[in-house]
Amino acid sequence: MGRIHITPRRLMFCLLGLSVVLFAVVGLARAGGDPLLNTPPPKPVRIPAEFEPMQAVVANWLADADGDLYRYLAEDTKLVMLWESANVYELIQSSLSNYGVNMGNCEFYQVSNVPIMRDALPWLLFADQNKAAFVHNEPATDYWAIPPYGLTQGYTIYRSGLTVQGGDFMTDGQGTAASLDDTAIRHAAMGDGFMERVRDYWGVQTYFFVPDENDKYFHIDCMAKFLSPDTVMVLRTPSSHDRHECLEGAAAYFRKQVSCYGTPYNVVRVDARKDEPYTNSLIVNRRVFVPIVDGQADANALASYEAAMPGYEVIGVRNCYPGTNNTVWSSGIALHCMTMGIADEQMLYIEHTPLLDRPPASQGFPISARIVAHSKTEFVEGTPVVLWRTVTDANEAQPPESWNSLPMSRQSEFGEHQYLAYIPAQPVGTVIQYYLRARDASGRDETHPYIGEPQAHTFTATTLGANVSAISAQRGGTVEVYMNAGLDNAQQSYRLSYSLSADTELLENPQAALPDTTVFTGFNGQLDDAGIGAARMTLVGPLTSDWVGTRILFSLELTDQQNDIPDTVSIQILE
Repeated sequence: MGRIHITPRRLMFCLLGLSVVLFAVVGLARAGGDPLLNTPPPKPVRIPAEFEPMQAVVANWLADADGDLYRYLAEDTKLVMLWESANVYELIQSSLSNYGVNMGNCEFYQVSNVPIMRDALPWLLFADQNKAAFVHNEPATDYWAIPPYGLTQGYTIYRSGLTVQGGDFMTDGQGTAASLDDTAIRHAAMGDGFMERVRDYWGVQTYFFVPDENDKYFHIDCMAKFLSPDTVMVLRTPSSHDRHECLEGAAAYFRKQVSCYGTPYNVVRVDARKDEPYTNSLIVNRRVFVPIVDGQADANALASYEAAMPGYEVIGVRNCYPGTNNTVWSSGIALHCMTMGIADEQMLYIEHTPLLDRPPASQGFPISARIVAHSKTEFVEGTPVVLWRTVTDANEAQPPESWNSLPMSRQSEFGEHQYLAYIPAQPVGTVIQYYLRARDASGRDETHPYIGEPQAHTFTATTLGANVSAISAQRGGTVEVYMNAGLDNAQQSYRLSYSLSADTELLENPQAALPDTTVFTGFNGQLDDAGIGAARMTLVGPLTSDWVGTRILFSLELTDQQNDIPDTVSIQILE
């Protein structure tokens, strides 16, 4: 599906017109002024994820990198290059031209000192009714990374007062972020003020601090990467490697966390034989650029990305010294460090929590989403829609005509930009795939999941189901349980029972009661005329650590039946 990127020139100025007014900005600072705002952005605040639509990539000049990298980037986005001297500028120009790069899609800016892009540049965010702005996270005296042109071009730039470099920050775009634990240690003196500032300036509600006890890594992008809201890739080395224990600890840490979808993270691994920086990759729209080193592990690394990200084009990128196979990439700095994607400020944004296995409601299976056209243009061509189909085997390829289309209707009573459609009810045991699609008059054409059909959401029609499959012990949460016993059981009295089991030996009594603070609603009642019912259980966090590893099992009992409904629901309690 195509996408038109409209890249305002002022965005490039905002990021990279640094040197022209550098001295003026420094002079202002010395005079006691500050060109950046030290107050939080208007809520809600959202920092997009790397796997969301990008309109530009700011890249360091890598003289010995594969030329295809720049050619590909300039095909799909604006490619922005910085230069310090006339000699370097001429080299960049001639090299890009020889690589076959679309020079009309490139912009060049002279600076007094070329930074490492990922760590130095401010981050784009949306605030104040989806208005694009930037947040700067370097110390107050570090003015070389401030984008002064942005001030004159109409962008608001906020100073967070935090010291977090871009390489040590990754987000799912929905309020969850992760950094190495050094970030928390470095800001420990702020106490609760740190998370308050993170929420105010970044819109981050949940922050994971990945353990790195022996300081094996400088930034999180050297060991892990969000591939989607519920999938994280973690590097893996042989057991003899001195970083093996650190990486296994990181993988175990993410397996204990709850994603924004209310599910445990899907943790995938990419293998390195030595110090290959495979997680230090760059996602730009529907392509993934992976640093490779001409080693034996390269092919397997690329295959790992292809398996974890079906539908994406996975491209290996070399960076070797001339005439040798000696790579410039290292375990501490590689492709992701040297580039910075700039999210499309006029993106067509789709936010949706995928359905888990569940029974239909009276109207079918509800598919709800928040869909925002940041271009402020109207939706076109009968969108947004839900594309869905039933499958015998979820892994079996089916022809494109097997997809059915359902229009989504505006649901203003549930909030701004809310849309809803119902997939028709299907028999118990039916496997259903679906994805969302929207188009707007700016030419943008987006899907959810981001890559669309190749990663379509999949669930199974059941008698009993829930909205989540995991809850954080620290944060607590709510489980909504759905029941549909069918017309034959209309008006039946029911009891929703639960039991506890432990993945480990943490529970002395597997049938122990939940904490007294747990709130139950609708656990006893009567199914309606269609045999449908619902219940809710809220766990008030934080729970004590011994609850981590526990599973809550729900089952449905009907008074007129000797046997329970066969479906059960299992909810994990994670960290």
